[in-house]
Amino acid sequence: MLLFYACSAISYTRAMQKGSVLELTVETLGFNGKAQARSPEGKVIFLEGALPGERVRATLIKDKREYGIARLLEVIDPSPDRVAPRCRHFTRCGGCSLQQAAYLAQLGFKQQFVADAFRGIGQTAEFPLLPIVPSPREFGYRNKMEFSFSREEEELRLGLHPRGSFRHVVDLAECPIFSFPMEDLFASAKCWANQRDLTVWDVRGHQGALRNFLIRTSHLGNPLFDLVLGEPLSVEAIESWTSLLPPGDALLTINRAWGDTHRVDEQQVLRGRGFLEEMLMGLTFRISSRSFFQTNPWATELLYGEVVAAAKECSADVILDLYCGTGTIACLLAREGAEVWGVERDPDSVRDAKRNAELNGLVAQFRQGEVEKMPDDLPVCDLIVLDPPRTGLHPKATEWLLKERPQFLIYVSCNPDTH
Repeated sequence: MLLFYACSAISYTRAMQKGSVLELTVETLGFNGKAQARSPEGKVIFLEGALPGERVRATLIKDKREYGIARLLEVIDPSPDRVAPRCRHFTRCGGCSLQQAAYLAQLGFKQQFVADAFRGIGQTAEFPLLPIVPSPREFGYRNKMEFSFSREEEELRLGLHPRGSFRHVVDLAECPIFSFPMEDLFASAKCWANQRDLTVWDVRGHQGALRNFLIRTSHLGNPLFDLVLGEPLSVEAIESWTSLLPPGDALLTINRAWGDTHRVDEQQVLRGRGFLEEMLMGLTFRISSRSFFQTNPWATELLYGEVVAAAKECSADVILDLYCGTGTIACLLAREGAEVWGVERDPDSVRDAKRNAELNGLVAQFRQGEVEKMPDDLPVCDLIVLDPPRTGLHPKATEWLLKERPQFLIYVSCNPDTH
């Protein structure tokens, strides 16, 4: 894990205590968007909402031995990169972390995250780092959102969790990063639930009906709606729910897991085919409600274009695509004529990947399994493509890679701090 340090703007003679008000000068941001500064006593302080170069007032809310956590009170000297957040919920909702910064500044921060990861974690002094490529869309790009229900102070809420809290929900009236206009739908959904006095999933009591509401969108047409319940509803309630939804496919999912786990115990197609189709770089992909697919299709085309170009330079005959999801990268590489094998742990994604290859008239092989426990029937490959989850590679997967020693490796990562 990378640690960033900054110096305080003033000094104090007494030790910090919880509730102390500090003036700090922030120099860096962490990958999670948290600003990082150093107290007068030399301790690292984390706080949200501040930008590098800003002098701020903040109150200390946690004082650990190695670090402190503070809450931003006031920006005394704002950064020239500071802008008014687009979303009215930004300071409370945990969905975004950098809307207070101009987009070009955000790109600069992220490029620095990558450079620091290579120098700090990778212990690489000199390396080529290409300029960061911006997304074609700053807002309205996200094609999937999963919102949560809660009932707090007798009020039904539908929205996203505050950062670091899964017990509470910020009631949303808008979401500028989402590609679907959900405001009227949310009002109708809450009215529907309140009229029937429906229960909400209790994370402590492990009971209740309403859990989550997932929406996926596509360039090709209608969205996909998935209402996730902890307990079944009456036929009348389900029919009335379906009637209030806009045109699109609709699913009903039962998830009885106690924790905040994406599990499907039962699933019913209420309307349509029960899946989504998307077009990406000239290929059509089928996406189930729970299958992984990149959430920014505009940026995805740029990203996968780089992967295909890099694979062409390798001139590989046999390619292994690990964490292949619904087979997007595998299908794009198979279109170039390579023999491609994909490995993915999620059975729904594997089924989608096989269908996607058939749908596009491509030949690619897919295996269900965990990358840390590689299937035995895989061929010797020239190139391995990795696109792991945010947590990075499992240590056993890293061991397997070191033993396999492929000639070429392409690593797609959404978190440069992991490996």
